[in-house]
Amino acid sequence: PSESAPTIWQTVIPYPVPHIESVTMIGPNRLRVMFDQPMATSICNPSLYTVDKGMSHPSSVNYINYYYGVQLQFSQIFPETSEPFLLTLGTMLSAYNIPLAENQYEFYWIADTEPPKVVGAVVLNDQKTVEITFSESLAPDNPSPEQLHNYTLICHSNDPDNSIVSVSHLDDRVQVSLSHKLKFGSSPYQIVVRNVRDLAGNPIIPQYSTTRFYMSNNHDLKNLVVYPNPVRFNDLQCHILNFPAGMRGHIKIYDSSGNLVRSSAIGPFNPEINNIDWIWDLKNNDGKLVSSGIYFYVVEMGGNIARGKIAIIK
Repeated sequence: PSESAPTIWQTVIPYPVPHIESVTMIGPNRLRVMFDQPMATSICNPSLYTVDKGMSHPSSVNYINYYYGVQLQFSQIFPETSEPFLLTLGTMLSAYNIPLAENQYEFYWIADTEPPKVVGAVVLNDQKTVEITFSESLAPDNPSPEQLHNYTLICHSNDPDNSIVSVSHLDDRVQVSLSHKLKFGSSPYQIVVRNVRDLAGNPIIPQYSTTRFYMSNNHDLKNLVVYPNPVRFNDLQCHILNFPAGMRGHIKIYDSSGNLVRSSAIGPFNPEINNIDWIWDLKNNDGKLVSSGIYFYVVEMGGNIARGKIAIIK
């Protein structure tokens, strides 16, 4: 319905103007550019970035921190110099379509003394290949990052016999192929990396060498799994696994009579930090333990709806 009388504005709060927070060398041919707010997806266009002293445009741009920043990779190594480099940026907009305040930023060459870090892993569509992402490009030799003994796969109890059979490497990514498809489980897989180096020769160190992941990085609700199911009271909880990454939603659980037992907001989930499951502690909305029986869950997320059963036995 329309208003009976127009109202007047009390307060107008404009969107803030975005600024560059920092420009930092993170490798011999890489820059990290951070902004003070999320930017539009167009910031991944390499033609928007130009560095002087013969560096020109980056060969690739990848967003990080949910578009609060980007990583630029150049085809050549930054020349060592005591003079500042100048990064010039084209027209850039924030996520709210506000233009970036500045279009030039100075930064200095720094020696790369940081070790490479494992920043995450995702399962590819064939469900038997895992792609590991590092914080920077790996050296292609001395030693080769494609050597099998540089990687150890630690499996959960539902898939104890899986193993790595081959490894391929390109820039800052390594793909490991497994002997068979990954399986669902209540605990994650782990891959430990050792004896690889970045382009400056810095070796990976133990505190940055391990990544954990679940079976898949889903984009819908088709692969939801309840584990264990049936669930016993001495299990104390059950997991609903394999939610899509980056989404928020809602879950409702009903008893066999159709009464609402439990409701909760869920998400966002992030498989790179092993967060893709919602845990039900077998309690209702009043915090009391439910009785044994059949329960039905309804998940709504990203415009999709999924339904399923949970059996609780003594």
